[in-house]
Amino acid sequence: MVAIRIAAALVGLALATAGTAPGRTVASSTRTTSASPTPTVNPSPGPFTIYSTPTQGSNPSGITAGPDGNLWFTENAGNKVARATTSGGITEFSVPTEASHPADIATGPDGNLWATESTADKIARVTPDGVFTEYPIPTSPSTPIYIVLGPDGNLWFTEYEASKVAMVTTSGVFTEYTIPTPDSQPVDITVGRDGNLWFLERGANKVGKVTTSGVFTEFVVPTAGAFIQGIAAGPDGNLWITEQDANKIAIVTTAGTFSEYSLLSEKPILAQLIVQGPDGNMWFTENVNNAIARVTVTGQVTEYTIPKASCGPYSITVGPDRGIWFTCPYSNDIGVLALPGA
Repeated sequence: MVAIRIAAALVGLALATAGTAPGRTVASSTRTTSASPTPTVNPSPGPFTIYSTPTQGSNPSGITAGPDGNLWFTENAGNKVARATTSGGITEFSVPTEASHPADIATGPDGNLWATESTADKIARVTPDGVFTEYPIPTSPSTPIYIVLGPDGNLWFTEYEASKVAMVTTSGVFTEYTIPTPDSQPVDITVGRDGNLWFLERGANKVGKVTTSGVFTEFVVPTAGAFIQGIAAGPDGNLWITEQDANKIAIVTTAGTFSEYSLLSEKPILAQLIVQGPDGNMWFTENVNNAIARVTVTGQVTEYTIPKASCGPYSITVGPDRGIWFTCPYSNDIGVLALPGA
């Protein structure tokens, strides 16, 4: 099985290094464009704060808000899962399986964290105290990457190499569903407002929907070769998708109707993962552009340049402090962009 490093293979860029002191707070620079004739005005976010991981070369990847009021993230190259307080105190926990390349992480209904071990073909349960229990996936090689808490109280994840969507109960029982399109290479996954799981088929250039009983529906992305990367449910009841190679944001209704917005296009930005913010907007990472971007439901896009060079932002989540938290796999940091009222 080919080892898949999230920041190196999925993003497709070489790791880089840069230096900024841990915990440095810097105001952001911004620029705004509108894909809509009726843009809205929102309060400007506050400054960035960047925190360095204790382990050098850790390659932070997935990040989520934990059940304990902290942020939790994976260290893909460091082979660790880490906990960060909202003030930047980081504690790292080593994954028992060596070279497992933990990729994504989600909070379960049991008060634990659940992480994918992309090259070990395992799902790990991690308590808030850092105690691991690992569950081997029935299919190997499978390459589990992205994971989310499903509407049924189970953890759902994608199997990139096996072209499957699977679920695991909190007691470690698996059910796997084969995607109708072969070699579909599923990546990000989320829960839609319709109570189904929605995921991206990068290899097939499709958006997939699967019910909790395993019934699939697939929708072809209008732009060929879009290299779809991130998906999240929006405040409008639709699914919002990043198209990395097309430099677009796509909106798909639960009926499968697409709309696409072109992003700032004078250079590739490599839009990565996306999340709904507490302000009613969508927020996503721009890997090459080294920025965090906000897009309103009417299509107005505003970019906020990360002050630390070569961060290469990847994963994104909303913290318990209402801040927009993200991982910097290239510079081995995590960061937060404060929002008004946080």
